[in-house]
Amino acid sequence: MRLGTKIDKRKLPLILQRYNDYMIPRYAYATREFRLYVLVEFHGYLQRERGKNIEQMERSDVESYVAELTIRRERGKIKQVSVKHVAKTIKYFAEWLMDEEILDSKEFHKIERDLKKIPGGDVGEDNREALSHEEEKQIFEKLTDVLSERLIWGGLNFGFRRLEYCNLRIMNLELDREEPRLEIKYSKGRKTRYIPLFPRQVIEWRKWLDFIARLNVPHDFVFFNPKNPSEPLTKSSSGSLFSKIWRITGVHVYSHRLRYTYAVRLWEHGVDIYTISWLLGHSKVETTVRYLKVPERDRRRKFMESAKGLFY
Repeated sequence: MRLGTKIDKRKLPLILQRYNDYMIPRYAYATREFRLYVLVEFHGYLQRERGKNIEQMERSDVESYVAELTIRRERGKIKQVSVKHVAKTIKYFAEWLMDEEILDSKEFHKIERDLKKIPGGDVGEDNREALSHEEEKQIFEKLTDVLSERLIWGGLNFGFRRLEYCNLRIMNLELDREEPRLEIKYSKGRKTRYIPLFPRQVIEWRKWLDFIARLNVPHDFVFFNPKNPSEPLTKSSSGSLFSKIWRITGVHVYSHRLRYTYAVRLWEHGVDIYTISWLLGHSKVETTVRYLKVPERDRRRKFMESAKGLFY
């Protein structure tokens, strides 16, 4: 099975059907699909190599499967971040099996300990970087499509995840409040976060809403399908649009790179890391630290500038 292939839930093993039912009220669609994809692949491996089903997994099964993935990673067939996500998915599923009293708790903790030993298994290697100021300038100089420009602007101003672009509705733009704000729903982990809006951002949003109104689209989504404005933007069409932006501008840009850039720009302008974490919707500040990857010299400069009035 190729990643991105639609999974026929009726053909899933019964245990994965149950797990899917468990995930439906708790996780976004894309997260569920990715986890099912990983678990179907793991289930197939266990049946081929071990002659057992996924609910019968043991530490040695997980260990051998991850070893195979590691070899593929070393040959350049998959990325380190993929191994990390597979390891996490198997761990979450094993934890659910333990809660359902299908997997022995001792066996679960053995599996968990082994997964933590994987190089990068807990955190993983993340080589995504923020846009340079030159790249950012190049994008806006070469783009002429208004939807593409608005997508880039939204990522740089609010750090949208890809699904957040797709799920943003006009009612989420609370522009008439005394303190205008942007409500972002249905993001990762189904958390809602609110981002305060500056006057210039309010003006830009009003311009965009006027543009949408002139299109007379039959939906209330903020972003629309570039090929058919009468349909809202989807994860697939947004991916195609970012690929098109890359071809036009020559800058490898995608939603999470814009999100990284948003975090780094906030840091560069003196916003503290806890506020950045709150704006990004991170549950742990450690995740935000990985986003920033600020060089040591920049940390020193920031300290000297910020604390010069404190010490003598």
